[in-house]
Amino acid sequence: MKTMKRFASRLCAVLLVLTVGVTALVPAAFAAKAQLPSLPSDQCVVDDANVLSDSTTTTIENLNAQLTEQCSGAQIGVLTVEYTGSVSTEDYAVQAANAWGLGSSSNNNGVLILLVMQSQQYADGDYYLATGDGFRNTTLEKQASAIAQTMEDSFAAGDYDAAVTTCAQNVASTIADIYGVTLSGTTGSTGTVGNGNTGSYKDPYYDAPAASYRSPFVTLLSVLVILFALKVIFSGIRHGMGGGGFGPFFGFGLGYGLGSRRRRRPPYDDWGPGGPKDEKNRSQGSLLYNKTYGQYDAIFLKEDSNEVYLTFDEGYEFGLSGQILDTLKEKGVKAIFFITGDFAKAEPELVQRMIDEGHVVGNHSWKHPNYSGLSVEEAEQDLMKLHDYVKENFNYTMRYFRFPAGNFSERALAEVQQLGYKSLFWSFAYKDWLTDDQPDEAESLQKIVDSACPGMVYLLHAVSKTNANVLADVIDGVAAKGFTWGDPSKI
Repeated sequence: MKTMKRFASRLCAVLLVLTVGVTALVPAAFAAKAQLPSLPSDQCVVDDANVLSDSTTTTIENLNAQLTEQCSGAQIGVLTVEYTGSVSTEDYAVQAANAWGLGSSSNNNGVLILLVMQSQQYADGDYYLATGDGFRNTTLEKQASAIAQTMEDSFAAGDYDAAVTTCAQNVASTIADIYGVTLSGTTGSTGTVGNGNTGSYKDPYYDAPAASYRSPFVTLLSVLVILFALKVIFSGIRHGMGGGGFGPFFGFGLGYGLGSRRRRRPPYDDWGPGGPKDEKNRSQGSLLYNKTYGQYDAIFLKEDSNEVYLTFDEGYEFGLSGQILDTLKEKGVKAIFFITGDFAKAEPELVQRMIDEGHVVGNHSWKHPNYSGLSVEEAEQDLMKLHDYVKENFNYTMRYFRFPAGNFSERALAEVQQLGYKSLFWSFAYKDWLTDDQPDEAESLQKIVDSACPGMVYLLHAVSKTNANVLADVIDGVAAKGFTWGDPSKI
């Protein structure tokens, strides 16, 4: 009787431990189930969003013909969807890949390229690369993030054919290297995609922020907790019943996601965070980014204001900043100038003039690195180097930070916030920074003015001759639409 009571109490305690442990170990089991389109096994491209051409399908078919023959049944699948509902892009991709059965069932060597036109997280769309478990610890898994990012420019510009083709060719080339073969262009006979593979797909490696995925430590701890609990249970039974020992009776096939997903930068070419416009002409992308990252003092659009705000990025001087400052003085408009370390050192007179004329000088980093790939220590060192330099040489304290090229992570946002800064992004930008390929002035003027909306944050590059020449008309045109140019120090 005592033995049974001990076992019962022990079992109750262990069941609680098991519940916690299993929940930590397999969070995907509690994730929302995706509503997937039909994924026929004889198709390598399912264009549910209707954004791809027949030539792209042919390209993927030809790549697959070679991969299947030369790389032990490896295959690439492409899926486009309008929306993933309540399911994250990552979860949707993994569920779709497993449902489709890409690659060889014995080698689990399929790859899924997913394009989402408007995701729950990003109104301007998203993409993801899911790799089969057969590619674990290979260059394909380790480089999945970088390969996915090769789609960025084409995806941001809405050229989905180019995005898919670029990514697929990079995937195929990497797979070929893994198998030690050479693919001969994109020729070959077409074949089917699905081989009945029901193996496990997992999230590829990404490099920030760390909190999004289960860490290897948590996974290991969960496994140890479960194994310990089982040992306690069965050792108790053996002791009470005088039975013999038990050998192993199950194994774990653990998928893992180290680190977490790097978000795409807001695209310059697509005029900032995209997505449909609301009744106030505000992009859903800007509103979504505000909601998602506002906790870190990140601003894409000033939602509670009818004012608009003017900002310039100053990486280096191209002889136009003086003209821009003259126009701003004439029009009585204040702006934020985001400067780098190189600009601060090379152009002290311009920096001082910005300060003296009441403009805001913002921190654009010391060396313009990709902050999403920096460690906490590296990010702090870079940001504070410029902060301290400006404080020492101009007796000016900067409070606003703009991520170089818009590349950021939640970890980096949190670090910038902890350093006393607000992260100011933008709700409008365009391809204006190529000094030898300047956009048409009339078209640019209309584009900038037409985009105006309450709380708009304009990003213009001060190296743009077009921007310098149309600035006065921009200021007047936006004002004519009923907007007031706001004080950037109060944004």
